[in-house]
Amino acid sequence: FILPASVKAALTVGSTSVVSDGAITLNGAAGSNALFGTTATTGSISMGTALTTGNYTVGGTSQTGDILIGRSTQNNYIKIGSGIPASGKVTVVEIAKSDGVSGSNYLVEIANGLGSSSGVNRTVNIATGGTAGVSIGNTQTGSSLLMQAGATGNIWLNTSSSAYLWLGGFSQTGETLLGLSSATNTISIGNANTSSGNTQTINIGAGTPAGTGKALITIGNTVGASNVSIKSGTGGVNITGNMSLTDGVIVYDDA
Repeated sequence: FILPASVKAALTVGSTSVVSDGAITLNGAAGSNALFGTTATTGSISMGTALTTGNYTVGGTSQTGDILIGRSTQNNYIKIGSGIPASGKVTVVEIAKSDGVSGSNYLVEIANGLGSSSGVNRTVNIATGGTAGVSIGNTQTGSSLLMQAGATGNIWLNTSSSAYLWLGGFSQTGETLLGLSSATNTISIGNANTSSGNTQTINIGAGTPAGTGKALITIGNTVGASNVSIKSGTGGVNITGNMSLTDGVIVYDDA
């Protein structure tokens, strides 16, 4: 049935009585549509708001068409899992979580599409509040992780004052590459201006090898006009252990 646009009505379909399972079934022939609130411009559509148990399923197991949630071109919020969990409770939001089967693939796109060249800007926030543990990617063979920034942007890895910042795995055998550019560029390590009264310690290959383990450290190269400068203040330069010098060595004091 269809109500005139000028008529306001509350419509209840189904039952919550204990003598009924409250099931609602809407069926139609192939190609038919089920329409909800297609002409109303104000108000709300609420579905399943009284559920305390059970599942709410949208979409078919053999569906090939799109599932569209949120189509507005105006200012609006699309909220998923936005309820506030009670004390001791957990809200789990899963996207493309199923393990799949051999040969199946997932493509998950978040804020994807054309970049700023079309005048579109995107801000993506992930776990920006409270205590958060964030995992991205995995260590399975073939898995990869790519982080990118534009010509005027930056990639910033930041921690709290007492936290560690780790780069590399405990059992890693591949290279850890820092700085790959073949153009003129500067790679700075421990290059901050240490505040008065503080000490900045930079260790390179300073671990304690076990058994026949050893550290091989190369600084600089002998190609062309390459140069290595070692500087110190009043603390001096300390060299401990065996030392071998090849070619000319110039030692001077510029104090």
